[in-house]
Amino acid sequence: MQVGDEAVAGDEFEDAVGSRRVPNEDCDMVMKGGITSGVVYPRAIYGLAVRYRLRNVGGASAGAIAAAAAAAAEYGRTSGGFDRLDALPDFLGANLAHLMQPSAATAPAYEAVLATLDRDLGLRAKFLAVAKIAVRTHWKVGAAALVLFGLPAWLGAAAIAGGSRWAIPAVALSLLLALGLALLVAVARLAGRALVHLRENGFGACDGHTNTKPGHLPLTDWLDETFNRLAFDDGAGDPAGRVLTFGHLWGPAATDAYVALPPDQRNPTPGPIVRERLINLEVMTTSLSMRRPFRIPFVDDHWLWCDQCLGKYFAEPIIEQMRTASPGGDVVALVSDPVVPERPEDAVGTEPFSTIAGDPRRVYPISAICPIHGGGVVRRLPDAPDFPVVVAVRMSLSFPGLFSSVPLLAVDRSRAEAKQVVEVVWMSDGGLSSNFPIHFFDSLAPTRPTFGIDLLPLHPDFPERTYLPQRLSGAPYKRIHPIGSFVAFAAAVKDSMQNWTDSAQGTLPGYRDRVVQVRLSKDEGGLNLRMPPDRIANLTQYGAEAAGKLLDEFRFDRHRETRFRVAVPELDDAISSVGRVWGAAPRDPAGAEGDLGAYATFLKHRLKSHRTAKQQWLDQTTAGEPITQFVDPVTGEVIRHAEEFATGQLDNLGRQVSRIEQLVALREQQLADEAVAVENGADPVTETLRPRPTLRLTPRT
Repeated sequence: MQVGDEAVAGDEFEDAVGSRRVPNEDCDMVMKGGITSGVVYPRAIYGLAVRYRLRNVGGASAGAIAAAAAAAAEYGRTSGGFDRLDALPDFLGANLAHLMQPSAATAPAYEAVLATLDRDLGLRAKFLAVAKIAVRTHWKVGAAALVLFGLPAWLGAAAIAGGSRWAIPAVALSLLLALGLALLVAVARLAGRALVHLRENGFGACDGHTNTKPGHLPLTDWLDETFNRLAFDDGAGDPAGRVLTFGHLWGPAATDAYVALPPDQRNPTPGPIVRERLINLEVMTTSLSMRRPFRIPFVDDHWLWCDQCLGKYFAEPIIEQMRTASPGGDVVALVSDPVVPERPEDAVGTEPFSTIAGDPRRVYPISAICPIHGGGVVRRLPDAPDFPVVVAVRMSLSFPGLFSSVPLLAVDRSRAEAKQVVEVVWMSDGGLSSNFPIHFFDSLAPTRPTFGIDLLPLHPDFPERTYLPQRLSGAPYKRIHPIGSFVAFAAAVKDSMQNWTDSAQGTLPGYRDRVVQVRLSKDEGGLNLRMPPDRIANLTQYGAEAAGKLLDEFRFDRHRETRFRVAVPELDDAISSVGRVWGAAPRDPAGAEGDLGAYATFLKHRLKSHRTAKQQWLDQTTAGEPITQFVDPVTGEVIRHAEEFATGQLDNLGRQVSRIEQLVALREQQLADEAVAVENGADPVTETLRPRPTLRLTPRT
């Protein structure tokens, strides 16, 4: 086939290049973060899109940019979206460096960082480059330091050497020493001011919207224009001013289904609400203030934003879209979660939470004021269908120090009720917590492939720039990376903390066979912000080759079989572990838990207690005498707020107990049948795929 400028294998593509037809096959796609390494992706996406319709796309950092571009191109497929995507590498080859535009205040720090990262410069040359920047921007401080150090050194050297033949060398040496100290002072001043300016600019040199290079759009504005052009440009009119949202990608039916659900039921687990989406885009961001990752679009409704804060990061059409879509308009006041005051005086000045007479719970008022701008207007973040794609991508692409973190707002509900206030929540690079979120669209029984593109260093023995693992049985060989310096040691510590989960998952059978590796040299991608056009062209071609690897070597039937063989033993073990305790009595039969017998008996008793609490609450509420707690007659446990069980929670618990009982009984019968079969000469069931995974419960970010 022809992808980009060179031929790659794939017979059915000979007449399909540039085609706008909708393929019959679907796939999902996840891309790794890597800053400038993202130029690999456009032609990889284009190559896959000719055979597959992209249903789920996701990524982190630069991978989020690629994912959003892929989603936008899929949305505009019939109008040539992927043809426009295929042309992006030509633009990037000539303009990549111009997209990074630091503010005037942070420009010296940005230039200094680029100088230290330049692999073509030696250590001495890097220091001289930084010193030159420091002298240019802080020459007054350097001159003052030179006078402060130089004059005493000169006078001292002259006095000590006197009229001897060592006088001139002594004075010269003292002045050189003073000059060196003055340079160090200027560099220290540069570093000190850089920290101040970076803090004022959201802890980064580039906010993505400030334009300091006339004739060139900064990164975020260019992304906005690019996404709109990929999605909406049909040649009939200018797409400028339109804002691509998640609702555009989902389609009307999925958007209406989402809006119709209560907020607490919008969790994006794989189900009808997600399957109805025509194109599902998800990107990862990291909340530094909360020390955890979040998946965007958000499903929580507690996020707030200030238009003055985000106006620094995004163009006015985007801000206006968010203003219009913010639920409820301006937020004047917020309230704490309902609580029962421990002391009567704590309830003074508060409003009742419930209209039910006698309910003692109260809420505390929270002032909705932006902590950064004081009187800045605070609004609720738009619901997911109205959320701009470019805002999600910018939150995911916030590499520390290079790009400013994005400030959102939220109430710190962990504080005491009377002390809850609106706090700034800094959203930083998604790659900090999950740089390759291959788990985004995985299922135990996949119905379509989820392809991943991983960015790795060059292999010392194999020169191929792209590689797709084929070995399914047995554990894969693990690469050992030499560590020969403290810098390499620090880099290894950072990579291990950042990527260990993604790297470990990538070794699993049924996972590794659908992740194509693109291997890059040290001067390709990453923080190499000034790559020449020919190097960028090489990177884009590696992306085309990666697509060719997946199209020619990946076999979905074999992949599905392998995934089944990996998943079933873990499901089997999980059910067996529940079965082992389901009918077993607790270890301490003397305590209250022992009175409840086995785990199944315990759960059934809990179910009965909750039903009693619900009925008492309903009876007394009807009589006008509501209760807020119920004491379990067996365990003595206080069950607070029994009205919670008037919702579907009680019915859910009953169904879950019944379902587990059926699964345990079925598994016990299967084990008995297998034992009989082995006694009659059948081989025991074993599995050779390695390494084995572990099923565990983790929060869905």
